[in-house]
Amino acid sequence: MKKCRGFTLIELIMAIAIGAMVVAVAFSLIYGGLAAYQKSSQITRGLDTVRLATLNITKDVRAQNQASVSGGATPTLHIGSDISYWLDGTNLMRRSGTATVVAVSGVSSFSADIDTAGSGARTLVLRLSSTQERKLVTTRITLRE
Repeated sequence: MKKCRGFTLIELIMAIAIGAMVVAVAFSLIYGGLAAYQKSSQITRGLDTVRLATLNITKDVRAQNQASVSGGATPTLHIGSDISYWLDGTNLMRRSGTATVVAVSGVSSFSADIDTAGSGARTLVLRLSSTQERKLVTTRITLRE
């Protein structure tokens, strides 16, 4: 009798099924990694937006060493005699003299308060969040006397 060499149909089906499972697991891991990367990038963009806004405001406050806040429908931060910041939609606007520009876009909330409690030093408290990542970031800037 002649002996046949090769795989049976059952062996081939089992090999294809195991291969399909390995491919499905690999795809799942790759997709999960890609989703985590995209979420991380979104958080980073949001924090970069808030960081840039905070750096711009801090630079102006340090140069002028004066700040006041006016309330109303649109809270406005006044720095010195001619610099102002306010939120217009998702744009943090900056006015210096007669020039008005978008300081940073992608900001979902902006508020500023002057805190005089504690040691008596005046502290400017900024609260910002971005449209990408809605976590509120608070920054304190102590005004020199």
